[in-house]
Amino acid sequence: MQNSGEYGERKWIVWYAHEIPTTFGPWKFCGLPGLVMLAYDTENIHRFEAITFRKGTLPIALPDIPNIVTVERGKFIKSKNKFEENPMGNIPPESISEMVVQKDENGKGSILINGVQLRLRPNGYTPLELE
Repeated sequence: MQNSGEYGERKWIVWYAHEIPTTFGPWKFCGLPGLVMLAYDTENIHRFEAITFRKGTLPIALPDIPNIVTVERGKFIKSKNKFEENPMGNIPPESISEMVVQKDENGKGSILINGVQLRLRPNGYTPLELE
């Protein structure tokens, strides 16, 4: 079944399987009367697609996260988009204790900061949510 709507200032088309009676889906696409199989925006910038199913052996457990910080959605989106546009420019230099820059055999580069890989976007950052 197909459904369409607007979220984050984008128009989305979502396909879900009514035969799989669960309300799960990727990112914010949940709550429909079936498993979300495909979701894409009308500009064809973002796309989520189910490609395989596997039977799990362990129950899904929610992590116990200490010191959770709550923030307004708009403020979070603005900060996240600013960081994603220039990840390296938003890391305070004093917080960097180790940096590794490397290339694989195909010439593809990667940067690790304090052991965490910095996501490099060769085509720039296109946010899922505009507002």
